[in-house]
Amino acid sequence: MMKILNLLVVLILGSVLFAHAQASIDSAFLTPNYKQRREIFNKTPTVGGEVVFIGNSITEVGNWQKLIPDERVLNRGISGDVTLGVLARVAEEVANKPKKVFVMIGINDLKIGVPIAQITARQREIIQLIRTKAPNTLLYMQATLPVNEKMLAKIYSRLNNKDILKMNKALKALCRELHVGYINLQPIFVDQDGQLKAEWSTDGLHLKPQAYEAWVKYLRKKGLI
Repeated sequence: MMKILNLLVVLILGSVLFAHAQASIDSAFLTPNYKQRREIFNKTPTVGGEVVFIGNSITEVGNWQKLIPDERVLNRGISGDVTLGVLARVAEEVANKPKKVFVMIGINDLKIGVPIAQITARQREIIQLIRTKAPNTLLYMQATLPVNEKMLAKIYSRLNNKDILKMNKALKALCRELHVGYINLQPIFVDQDGQLKAEWSTDGLHLKPQAYEAWVKYLRKKGLI
């Protein structure tokens, strides 16, 4: 009897510790920067008819309004953000029915070791949430950009183009299933070796201004903005 009770205690304690660890992982996106950016967003809410870019630092650094002066553009990028972070805020960002939404998210999930299947599942939730809150908004899911593996710092050691391509392949299939626009930016960003063009990057991951110019030029060429 004592052995059974001890086993039950161990199992219960293990479950509690696992739940606590999972909660810590699931709330890891709630950084001071995340909260500060959310406060800024709340001061400049959508009013309807905007073009909204949602993502992480790659989105945040983009000067979208300057690059797309003929539209009212809102930058909803948060450095370090992950799919769970977008899920926690996207309802607010589409509440007033923007005209178009461009989402790129997933690279930081890979950075912290989230399995691709789980990333895709969360991307599905993001799509479904936007569809529910803003059914007439044009939604475009953008493929995660390549990295330049030789330029990456040690903190990005988990990142590689093989996994990024796998994640993008899964996202493309998801968009096809849900009839959502999918934008493959890889062709304009990769060099002949399949790496992010070194001349367009500051550290193998983040982008220089000319990369954003090429990005917007590509969106215009495709008639998306």
